This record gives sequence, C-alpha cells and structure tokens, in this order.
Amino acid sequence: MATGRQDAWTSEEDRLLADLVLSHIREGSTQLKAFKEAGAKLARTAAACGFRWNSYVRKAYQNEIILAKKDRKNTQGNSSSLTPPTESAAMQDREDAHLSIRDVISYLNGLQEDQEANIQSYSMLKEENRMLRQKVEEFNRKLEEMQKEYGLLKAEYSTLLTIMDKARKMAANESGYEVTDA
Repeated sequence: MATGRQDAWTSEEDRLLADLVLSHIREGSTQLKAFKEAGAKLARTAAACGFRWNSYVRKAYQNEIILAKKDRKNTQGNSSSLTPPTESAAMQDREDAHLSIRDVISYLNGLQEDQEANIQSYSMLKEENRMLRQKVEEFNRKLEEMQKEYGLLKAEYSTLLTIMDKARKMAANESGYEVTDA
C-alpha cells in the first residue's frame, strides 16, 4: 500500500492521475484500479487519488472522459462485430436499438466504483476531522494555560512595580528629597 502524504497536489500529479483514469476508462477497466495504480505511482493512497479525481481533476477533463468512453464503446463495438455468423440480424438490431446489458453493467460498475471511492474519501475526511478536533482541543488547553500564566505574571509584575515604587519613595525620604508621583 502506498504511504500517505499530506502535501498539496501538483499539476503534473493531476495530469498523471487523469491520464491513468482515462486510460482505464478506454480499456473498460475500473476507476478504482486506476486509483490504485495512481496511488502506487504517486506515493498516495488510492482513496486520496479517488478523492482528488472526484473533487477536482474530473471536472477539468470532462471532454476527455467523453472521448475515452466513446473509444471504449468503439473498441467494444469492434470486438462484438467479430461475433460468429450464427447470431441473427434481429439480435443485432435489438442490441443497437436498446442499451446493451454490457452498457448497463458498465454503468453500474462505474457507480459502484464512485460510491466506493466516495466512501473511502469520507472515511479519510472523517479521520482527518477527528485529528483536527484533537489538535483544536490541545491548542485550547495550551491557550488556557498561557492565559493563566499571563494573569499570574501580570499580577507579579504589578506587585513588583508597587514594591519598587515604595522603595524609591523610601530612598527619597531618607535622603531628604521629596518624591512626587508622575
């Protein structure tokens, strides 16, 4: 499994992720497999790749996705045209007129992959949220401690100034000089 990273995505990493996903779409493979491959190449988790794809990169590659799906359909269409001649023309016409089962299965697999990627992204975000809440609690505790310490230092400083003022007045009285408050 790839190690998790916390740094920002670069445009080169986005481009590599897009190229891999588009390649998998063209080949009729799953996006989840593309995320795993991208994660291995980018030293990121498959979930991070899926989240990045779904939240940002996919929007920038809408036209390329459409073309990749057309390429896949053309490739699948060419392979189905090599079916044995025993298949009747009526079956061919019926497949052309309606969505094929392959299309439906492919679509449902894509939905399932998206759902799995979203679940993984949600889990990742939930864990990150938990960690950030812990950090906030820790910072709030430190803030309270510092505020208490500040209050004590302020009181001690005030006391020190009072003592120094009294000492100055006493020294002035002993020497015969009159001290006025400024």
